[in-house]
Amino acid sequence: MNVFQKQPRSPRYWREQRAAVLSFRQPYADYVSRVVTDIYAGKPPVLDAERQRLVQLSTAAGAAVEAAGVRIAMGPPGGNQLTLFGVAPIAFAYENKLYRGVSPFGYHYSTPYETVLDALDQADAILLRREEESKRPLRRLDRGLRLVLGFPAYLAGIIFGLDLRNLSENQAHGLWFLSVLADGATLFGFGKLVGWW
Repeated sequence: MNVFQKQPRSPRYWREQRAAVLSFRQPYADYVSRVVTDIYAGKPPVLDAERQRLVQLSTAAGAAVEAAGVRIAMGPPGGNQLTLFGVAPIAFAYENKLYRGVSPFGYHYSTPYETVLDALDQADAILLRREEESKRPLRRLDRGLRLVLGFPAYLAGIIFGLDLRNLSENQAHGLWFLSVLADGATLFGFGKLVGWW
Protein backbone atom coordinates (compact mmCIF):
# COMPACT_ATOMS: atom_id res chain seq x y z
CA MET A 1 0.00 0.00 0.00
CA ASN A 2 1.35 3.41 -0.94
CA VAL A 3 0.99 5.79 2.02
CA PHE A 4 1.43 8.76 -0.32
CA GLN A 5 -1.48 7.72 -2.49
CA LYS A 6 -4.46 10.03 -2.36
CA GLN A 7 -6.97 8.66 0.15
CA PRO A 8 -10.64 8.33 -0.78
CA ARG A 9 -12.95 11.06 0.46
CA SER A 10 -15.15 10.40 3.46
CA PRO A 11 -18.96 10.37 3.38
CA ARG A 12 -18.83 13.55 5.44
CA TYR A 13 -16.85 15.34 2.69
CA TRP A 14 -19.42 14.45 0.03
CA ARG A 15 -22.28 15.36 2.40
CA GLU A 16 -20.70 18.80 2.98
CA GLN A 17 -20.29 19.34 -0.78
CA ARG A 18 -23.94 18.43 -1.32
CA ALA A 19 -24.97 20.81 1.45
CA ALA A 20 -23.11 23.63 -0.31
CA VAL A 21 -24.99 22.89 -3.55
CA LEU A 22 -28.39 22.62 -1.87
CA SER A 23 -27.96 25.70 0.33
CA PHE A 24 -27.46 27.77 -2.84
CA ARG A 25 -29.87 26.14 -5.28
CA GLN A 26 -33.32 27.00 -3.90
CA PRO A 27 -32.54 30.53 -2.63
CA TYR A 28 -30.93 31.27 -6.01
CA ALA A 29 -33.90 29.91 -7.97
CA ASP A 30 -36.31 31.94 -5.83
CA TYR A 31 -34.23 35.10 -6.21
CA VAL A 32 -33.88 34.79 -9.98
CA SER A 33 -37.59 34.12 -10.48
CA ARG A 34 -38.30 37.31 -8.52
CA VAL A 35 -35.84 39.64 -10.26
CA VAL A 36 -35.26 38.33 -13.78
CA THR A 37 -38.31 40.02 -15.33
CA ASP A 38 -37.19 43.42 -14.05
CA ILE A 39 -33.60 42.82 -15.18
CA TYR A 40 -34.75 41.80 -18.68
CA ALA A 41 -36.97 44.88 -18.76
CA GLY A 42 -33.86 47.02 -18.37
CA LYS A 43 -33.83 47.78 -14.65
CA PRO A 44 -30.41 47.65 -13.01
CA PRO A 45 -29.74 44.83 -10.53
CA VAL A 46 -30.26 45.67 -6.88
CA LEU A 47 -26.99 45.04 -5.07
CA ASP A 48 -28.54 44.28 -1.69
CA ALA A 49 -27.61 41.95 1.17
CA GLU A 50 -29.62 39.07 -0.31
CA ARG A 51 -27.70 39.21 -3.58
CA GLN A 52 -24.41 39.55 -1.72
CA ARG A 53 -25.23 36.44 0.32
CA LEU A 54 -26.11 34.53 -2.87
CA VAL A 55 -22.79 35.53 -4.42
CA GLN A 56 -21.03 34.08 -1.37
CA LEU A 57 -23.08 30.88 -1.50
CA SER A 58 -22.42 30.58 -5.24
CA THR A 59 -18.69 30.44 -4.57
CA ALA A 60 -19.05 27.46 -2.20
CA ALA A 61 -21.55 25.81 -4.55
CA GLY A 62 -19.14 26.30 -7.45
CA ALA A 63 -16.38 24.50 -5.56
CA ALA A 64 -18.80 21.65 -4.80
CA VAL A 65 -19.87 21.43 -8.45
CA GLU A 66 -16.20 21.17 -9.46
CA ALA A 67 -15.63 18.51 -6.76
CA ALA A 68 -18.42 16.53 -8.44
CA GLY A 69 -16.57 16.83 -11.76
CA VAL A 70 -19.24 18.95 -13.44
CA ARG A 71 -17.74 21.64 -15.67
CA ILE A 72 -19.79 24.67 -16.57
CA ALA A 73 -18.98 27.39 -19.09
CA MET A 74 -20.96 29.99 -20.99
CA GLY A 75 -20.15 32.46 -23.71
CA PRO A 76 -22.36 35.10 -25.24
CA PRO A 77 -24.57 33.81 -28.07
CA GLY A 78 -22.73 34.03 -31.35
CA GLY A 79 -19.24 34.43 -29.87
CA ASN A 80 -16.73 32.98 -27.46
CA GLN A 81 -14.47 35.92 -26.75
CA LEU A 82 -16.00 36.51 -23.28
CA THR A 83 -16.51 32.96 -22.03
CA LEU A 84 -17.33 32.57 -18.35
CA PHE A 85 -16.34 29.48 -16.37
CA GLY A 86 -17.82 28.15 -13.13
CA VAL A 87 -21.00 28.61 -11.12
CA ALA A 88 -20.18 31.93 -9.46
CA PRO A 89 -19.41 33.91 -12.64
CA ILE A 90 -22.32 32.42 -14.60
CA ALA A 91 -24.95 32.64 -11.84
CA PHE A 92 -25.43 36.40 -12.28
CA ALA A 93 -24.43 36.69 -15.94
CA TYR A 94 -28.10 37.21 -16.87
CA GLU A 95 -27.66 40.76 -15.52
CA ASN A 96 -25.45 41.45 -18.56
CA LYS A 97 -27.25 41.82 -21.91
CA LEU A 98 -24.58 39.75 -23.65
CA TYR A 99 -25.65 36.61 -21.76
CA ARG A 100 -29.42 36.83 -21.95
CA GLY A 101 -29.79 33.64 -23.98
CA VAL A 102 -30.89 35.15 -27.30
CA SER A 103 -28.57 35.31 -30.29
CA PRO A 104 -28.52 38.30 -32.65
CA PHE A 105 -30.40 36.06 -35.10
CA GLY A 106 -33.23 35.27 -32.68
CA TYR A 107 -32.19 31.76 -31.65
CA HIS A 108 -32.77 30.83 -27.99
CA TYR A 109 -29.88 29.53 -25.95
CA SER A 110 -29.92 28.37 -22.35
CA THR A 111 -29.94 31.34 -20.03
CA PRO A 112 -27.22 31.61 -17.40
CA TYR A 113 -29.60 30.69 -14.59
CA GLU A 114 -30.91 27.66 -16.50
CA THR A 115 -27.33 26.55 -17.06
CA VAL A 116 -26.45 27.04 -13.38
CA LEU A 117 -29.55 25.22 -12.09
CA ASP A 118 -28.87 22.29 -14.43
CA ALA A 119 -25.24 22.09 -13.26
CA LEU A 120 -26.34 22.21 -9.61
CA ASP A 121 -28.84 19.39 -10.16
CA GLN A 122 -26.25 17.27 -11.97
CA ALA A 123 -23.69 17.86 -9.23
CA ASP A 124 -26.23 17.02 -6.53
CA ALA A 125 -26.95 13.65 -8.14
CA ILE A 126 -23.22 12.86 -8.53
CA LEU A 127 -22.39 13.94 -4.97
CA LEU A 128 -25.21 11.82 -3.56
CA ARG A 129 -23.91 8.79 -5.45
CA ARG A 130 -20.34 9.42 -4.25
CA GLU A 131 -21.54 9.78 -0.67
CA GLU A 132 -23.30 6.42 -0.90
CA GLU A 133 -20.25 4.79 -2.51
CA SER A 134 -17.95 6.14 0.20
CA LYS A 135 -20.18 4.56 2.89
CA ARG A 136 -19.74 1.02 1.54
CA PRO A 137 -16.30 0.30 3.07
CA LEU A 138 -17.52 1.71 6.39
CA ARG A 139 -20.55 -0.57 6.29
CA ARG A 140 -18.31 -3.58 5.66
CA LEU A 141 -16.05 -2.57 8.55
CA ASP A 142 -19.08 -2.07 10.78
CA ARG A 143 -20.41 -5.52 9.91
CA GLY A 144 -17.01 -7.08 10.60
CA LEU A 145 -16.68 -5.35 13.95
CA ARG A 146 -20.20 -6.34 14.94
CA LEU A 147 -19.40 -9.93 14.07
CA VAL A 148 -16.13 -9.96 16.00
CA LEU A 149 -17.45 -8.06 19.02
CA GLY A 150 -20.85 -9.73 18.98
CA PHE A 151 -19.62 -13.32 18.94
CA PRO A 152 -18.58 -13.41 22.64
CA ALA A 153 -21.93 -11.89 23.60
CA TYR A 154 -23.64 -14.53 21.51
CA LEU A 155 -21.69 -17.31 23.24
CA ALA A 156 -22.37 -15.82 26.69
CA GLY A 157 -26.06 -15.64 25.81
CA ILE A 158 -26.06 -19.35 24.90
CA ILE A 159 -24.04 -20.39 27.95
CA PHE A 160 -26.13 -18.38 30.43
CA GLY A 161 -29.43 -18.87 28.59
CA LEU A 162 -30.02 -15.16 27.87
CA ASP A 163 -32.38 -13.88 25.21
CA LEU A 164 -30.38 -11.00 23.72
CA ARG A 165 -33.53 -9.23 22.50
CA ASN A 166 -35.07 -9.04 25.98
CA LEU A 167 -32.14 -7.77 28.04
CA SER A 168 -32.47 -4.80 30.36
CA GLU A 169 -30.15 -1.86 29.78
CA ASN A 170 -27.86 -2.89 32.65
CA GLN A 171 -27.70 -6.48 31.42
CA ALA A 172 -26.91 -5.32 27.90
CA HIS A 173 -24.12 -3.06 29.18
CA GLY A 174 -22.72 -5.91 31.28
CA LEU A 175 -22.81 -8.29 28.34
CA TRP A 176 -21.13 -5.69 26.13
CA PHE A 177 -18.40 -5.22 28.75
CA LEU A 178 -17.94 -8.99 28.94
CA SER A 179 -17.65 -9.09 25.12
CA VAL A 180 -15.00 -6.38 25.10
CA LEU A 181 -13.03 -8.22 27.81
CA ALA A 182 -13.28 -11.49 25.87
CA ASP A 183 -12.15 -9.80 22.65
CA GLY A 184 -9.29 -8.10 24.51
CA ALA A 185 -8.20 -11.41 26.05
CA THR A 186 -8.39 -13.08 22.64
CA LEU A 187 -6.26 -10.37 21.02
CA PHE A 188 -3.78 -10.48 23.90
CA GLY A 189 -3.53 -14.26 23.65
CA PHE A 190 -3.11 -14.11 19.87
CA GLY A 191 -0.43 -11.43 20.28
CA LYS A 192 1.46 -13.62 22.75
CA LEU A 193 1.14 -16.60 20.43
CA VAL A 194 2.63 -14.80 17.42
CA GLY A 195 5.20 -12.89 19.48
CA TRP A 196 3.87 -9.36 19.23
CA TRP A 197 4.47 -8.89 22.97
